[in-house]
Amino acid sequence: MPKPSLRTALAVSLAIAACPAWAEELPVTYVVAGRKVAATLSLPERVRNPPVVLLLPEFAGNRDERRGGAVKEGVYARAAQRWAQQGIASLRIDYRYNGDSDGQFADGSLDAFVIDGVQALEYLAGTGKVDPQRMAVVGWGMGGAVATAVAARSRHPLDGLALWNPDIDVGAAFIQRFGRDKVRQGLAGASAPTTIDLAVGRTIALKQPFFVSLFTLSPPAEIARYGGPLMVAVGTQDEIGAPQPALAESLIRYHGGEGELLVLPMDRLLNLGKSRRQVDALIEATESFLLNHFR
Repeated sequence: MPKPSLRTALAVSLAIAACPAWAEELPVTYVVAGRKVAATLSLPERVRNPPVVLLLPEFAGNRDERRGGAVKEGVYARAAQRWAQQGIASLRIDYRYNGDSDGQFADGSLDAFVIDGVQALEYLAGTGKVDPQRMAVVGWGMGGAVATAVAARSRHPLDGLALWNPDIDVGAAFIQRFGRDKVRQGLAGASAPTTIDLAVGRTIALKQPFFVSLFTLSPPAEIARYGGPLMVAVGTQDEIGAPQPALAESLIRYHGGEGELLVLPMDRLLNLGKSRRQVDALIEATESFLLNHFR
């Protein structure tokens, strides 16, 4: 299907905005390998069979995602509310072993998180509350790496995949964040989990399978198997995902299909600590991308 013009996309957006739809937020769960995955389903009111976006969080994030500055509800919760006003439903999840989902954090891995994302699309397709023919995925940071695999492996064709500051070389990004010694320790598979100190004052423990999955999940290889529209938004101040925009450009080349690159003056956390301006700009840019591609 030919890509609609920007004028068409804006017309769709304005038509929806003329009849505002507000979100009904529903706590939901689905089960993967016997474990509960906790999620929030955001449904626009007065919209039948809406398109839907799956939101995959950052490393050690949660389904509402980071708060800070003027964003009190969390970045993903804010996006869900904004998109519901445009007639777009969304599902934001806590991976297994994270947040309110079942399991201990130390037992998680990127492989498990990919399965959670693939099963989330299956769950959405079976709810009867959204249009299973109009689905998209958004991933942030390490969630962006997970999202490439979800898009490649899902049996449901996607109308769009949007990546915010994605980890493209996942192992290198983790080393940049926590240091080479921690990764070596984790890969060695010591009897005790490897302890990681997070910048937000939290300490977490991770086992060997997590560290192995950092190097076995390859976003370039996954994105080459995904044939739908792609948007990659990267920040010039994101030291974890550096060098940018070079890595983002390489990911788009591996994709080989329709791809959009946004290079923005933001850090890893979308300048969240300063104001909500960049967060809102990214949410709106992603919204335009989605409206442009939902069939």
